[in-house]
Amino acid sequence: MAKRYDAIIVGGGHNGLVAAAYLARAGREVLVLEQRHIVGGATVTEELHPGFKYSVFSYVVSLLRPEIMRDLSLARHGLEILPLESTFTPLPGGDYLLRGPDHAQTHREIYRHSPRDADVYDEYGRLNGADGHGGASDSGHGAAGSGSTRLARLAIAGTVGRARARAGW
Repeated sequence: MAKRYDAIIVGGGHNGLVAAAYLARAGREVLVLEQRHIVGGATVTEELHPGFKYSVFSYVVSLLRPEIMRDLSLARHGLEILPLESTFTPLPGGDYLLRGPDHAQTHREIYRHSPRDADVYDEYGRLNGADGHGGASDSGHGAAGSGSTRLARLAIAGTVGRARARAGW
């Protein structure tokens, strides 16, 4: 007889893994399907060439809600969140955009590319859950003024919330 599951999670990214962990902890039989050779999705750091490790979006994991990290004892299992201190974005023609912990320097850097964007940088950060000075106001982690900060938090909360609702919590 074929094995039966209470839930099948398609995608072994951090959202799918969190949902699966909560469901399994609630006593549900869960199967996680992932097409890649590694789970973790956007949070994965891989060695593309010997000695060169590349991470596409691992800063997104720093948006993981602290209560989820505590609930699942992720630190005990090896999770360590490193604050995103700076970003470097190479641009065509040898130019770049550098954002870092110094708010005034980041503001000047944005101004160099777009005075209009620099003028609304603080407001942009406030609207997206940052403190207006390059940091996330509630967790101390996250990308400076990241437009995806609020959306990523909502996506994670929604996934876990749906898993909790299905598990009857």
